[in-house]
Amino acid sequence: MSVAVNFSPPRATAFRNALLARDGTCIISQNPLSLIASHLVPKRLGDAAVTSVVQRFTGSDAAVTRFHPTLGVLLFRSLDDRVDSYEMGFWNSGPVSLLSFDLYHVNI
Repeated sequence: MSVAVNFSPPRATAFRNALLARDGTCIISQNPLSLIASHLVPKRLGDAAVTSVVQRFTGSDAAVTRFHPTLGVLLFRSLDDRVDSYEMGFWNSGPVSLLSFDLYHVNI
């Protein structure tokens, strides 16, 4: 009897590890504690919808999953809570690249 074993980390763990290696601290506060691997495009949309959003806003034809590290940032927990509740977000302020996003505040 053979058993297939998957030794690769789950996608969420790989996503977090990639953000930790790239950013190391909260991209806003520079706080190294209580970090959340925050998704810039809501992961609940699923991979197909995330790819569609990326294609629409960047013009890229690349298929991108919701766990692609370029679609995430490390945020201090309280800042991530504000992103999740749509009280805070990011706006592209230049050529499309990860760290060209400015904060904006949305009053809901």
